[in-house]
Amino acid sequence: MRFTLPPLASVLIVLLILESFIVKSVIFDKNDPVLIHYLLSGLLIGAICGLAALRRSTWQRLRRLPGKKTLLMTVVWLGVVTTSRPSALEWAAVLGFVLLVCGFYLSITSNLSTYGPSPRRVILYFLAIWVILSLITLLISPAMSYELPSLRFRGALISVANACNIFFFATIYFAWSFKYELFLKRGASGCLGVLSFIFLLMTLTRSSILLAILGLLVFASTDSLGRIRGFKVASILLIFAVFLIVVVMTIDSSTLDGLRLGGDLLSSRDLVWDEGLSRIRETFLWGTGLLTKQTKGGSAELDFSSSNYDPTFDAHALGITLIEQGGVLFLILVMALLILPLWKFLRVYGIRASLQNPEFLIMILVIPSMMFAGGDMISLGSLVNRLQWLFLGILSIDVSNQALEFQDIPLPGCKPNS
Repeated sequence: MRFTLPPLASVLIVLLILESFIVKSVIFDKNDPVLIHYLLSGLLIGAICGLAALRRSTWQRLRRLPGKKTLLMTVVWLGVVTTSRPSALEWAAVLGFVLLVCGFYLSITSNLSTYGPSPRRVILYFLAIWVILSLITLLISPAMSYELPSLRFRGALISVANACNIFFFATIYFAWSFKYELFLKRGASGCLGVLSFIFLLMTLTRSSILLAILGLLVFASTDSLGRIRGFKVASILLIFAVFLIVVVMTIDSSTLDGLRLGGDLLSSRDLVWDEGLSRIRETFLWGTGLLTKQTKGGSAELDFSSSNYDPTFDAHALGITLIEQGGVLFLILVMALLILPLWKFLRVYGIRASLQNPEFLIMILVIPSMMFAGGDMISLGSLVNRLQWLFLGILSIDVSNQALEFQDIPLPGCKPNS
């Protein structure tokens, strides 16, 4: 039997995604090797982009890729505002943003579209690995599975902030795989989906739990063509009502404290929003740099250590954060980058088919949530940001491939190339 090595691009992509997960695992708990992480990521992304640039098909897709002009305008604007505060590390942050988008939004999906395997298969398998690792960690060393002192579940990841997003993504992906019987056996998808949702509940992260429930309701209340079925909706509402009654009857005060349901539902977010709004009044046009969280709004020396983190300089609101980082134009450009792939995908496939797509469903839930629950979409070091740009890239390359497939078919009543 002849053994064929996989294409170099596919190997590099798997290494990059593996590195993205490993650097946020408990192996580096409280000792995140920032420099090694960024250098290794940059080298891998550079190689993947280089391989993609060598192929004509990449440039053909790029011509039809949603948001390419907006991305160029974003980079130009970042260059303009960064020249007003010359700093090698600020320029490095701009380069990191470019690598993040070029790698995960553009090049990975382009390479996989050419060589395979399917991007969705790759994501599904990696999510399966980390859910299984989280179960193993819980069974072998329960103490390592919880974040102290909150006792919120983090599984095999370094923090609850990463874990709640990974388990949310996994819940949606496994529900999709279960419904359409794709890539994994139905039993495996079902078990992993249930396990992911249980782990998500154990993170006690309200926003992610709510988003997962909404996503599951979409899959559960529609048929394979995306049409809403009244009987399914009624059954789901009944099951949900029973589930809610059981939860209310069994929930204890400590869980209420963990979910922050016993008092202020905003968990002091309104205070940091007010702080952020007061800061952007002074930096509305230019912002204070992509590293504004690390420099406390540009008022302190740069420090990447966890002890330097000041929550009052993290607004936990995407709109406020983007204005702080690069001004109001930066907010408009980044939001356009996030929305354009969704809009183009929706126009090509329609609302019913789009809502049956895991990446579209995740991002249509996540983007509004991020306006109130944190995130900035610009950090190369963030595992969650990487996956979110990858989801958008999958949608964009799908739209681009559709355009390539039909580019030589004339419209009714039109001549070719007219």
